[in-house]
Amino acid sequence: MKLSRKKFSKLYDKLLNKVFRFVYLKTGQQEVAQDLTAQVFTKVWKKVKGGLDIENPKAYIFQVTRAQVADYFRKKAKFQVVSTAAVEIEDASLSLEDKASQMSDWQIAQAGIKNLSEESQTAISLRYVNGLSIKEVAKIMEKSQGATRVMLHRALQELRSKM
Repeated sequence: MKLSRKKFSKLYDKLLNKVFRFVYLKTGQQEVAQDLTAQVFTKVWKKVKGGLDIENPKAYIFQVTRAQVADYFRKKAKFQVVSTAAVEIEDASLSLEDKASQMSDWQIAQAGIKNLSEESQTAISLRYVNGLSIKEVAKIMEKSQGATRVMLHRALQELRSKM
């Protein structure tokens, strides 16, 4: 699919927060996440302007995001799993009591997620935090849909056992 400037702009508006959240969960630093997010969209725009035909733009953007984060850590020569406690979960329709309960559940889940492999953390983040489809997660992680389903299933089983 060829992306026009208008389509790219709509895609940017739709995915900016999701890409930022993904990067922030990986790096734990707001400034770094902002810089990497900007770099992701700049790279994608350059490819689009260069005439790249992108079959699934959403998946492609997350592939670039994943590669950008990996490059960042490669350059830093360290790996860091960030605490997701700093990420706010906002839903205006929830009561204060429901928000507290949701945060409690989220804190329990985050403790278990920290103990999963990098690949499992990425898959869970893409699927359940960013709401991507199995097909999109598979494309981003360069796996078959079946392998992605199995990986997610095993990651969730492992997470349940840790909780």
